[in-house]
Amino acid sequence: ERSEVEIVNDLNGDIVALYRNLQFHLPELMREIEFAFAARRNIKDFMANPGLTEIQRAVRFLVRNKTSFGGNMDSFGVAKTKGGGVGFSREANVELLGEMHKRMDRVVIENLSYERCLANYDSADSFFFMDPPYLNCRIKAYQGWDEKQMTQFRRDVDKLKGRWVITLDAS
Repeated sequence: ERSEVEIVNDLNGDIVALYRNLQFHLPELMREIEFAFAARRNIKDFMANPGLTEIQRAVRFLVRNKTSFGGNMDSFGVAKTKGGGVGFSREANVELLGEMHKRMDRVVIENLSYERCLANYDSADSFFFMDPPYLNCRIKAYQGWDEKQMTQFRRDVDKLKGRWVITLDAS
């Protein structure tokens, strides 16, 4: 069952831009993704030139995410499974965009520090799903936290009035 209030908070401006385009420009976003394709060269080209319009930038972000190894945004993923390649499908991505557009109805998109987001939205009725940067992460897409940052995060979470679930790495 959906929550009465749903917030997505991410410091990555490309994710925020993708959601904004889902909200306001879904048909144009779907048209743009229909011409996208999986190519190793796209990873580096899209990093160097993320696009001329917000719609192009959103699609290029999505293509990089869907075709890169583990979503790290800078290496081309390879799979030797049925269908081969990276599993990139224009048809599936158009469908995904439509589903995301529907699901994001009434969702507030924030671009805040986690501390500010928790302060703004914490209540006894709140439920937080949090996926913080991993401890000493080696993924190139973002910088991991050190022990001091993770310890402070734990202290902040302990003070919440609402309920929460946190994903963490295995280290």
